[in-house]
Amino acid sequence: MSYQLIRNETRKARKPHRCIWCGEWINVGEKYERERGVYDGDMQNSDWHPECSAALSELVAAEGGEVEFDSHSNERPKSGEVSGSDAL
Repeated sequence: MSYQLIRNETRKARKPHRCIWCGEWINVGEKYERERGVYDGDMQNSDWHPECSAALSELVAAEGGEVEFDSHSNERPKSGEVSGSDAL
């Protein structure tokens, strides 16, 4: 697995998006994170709830490096479950 992050920005949704981590919808008006990167040679965009992005960051820190996960297969953390999260 090789991944290169190109850009990560916080946006306010103007249309619905699906979170790459949990598969739940990011509704119009909600803040979300848009990540653009190259994964195994393919350009991709990923949209994240802030708390889902924080959950991945904590998992990466716990594992000591990069981790793989299946899209839409993880639970969305509830507010306050992820330390340092800026959940909505």
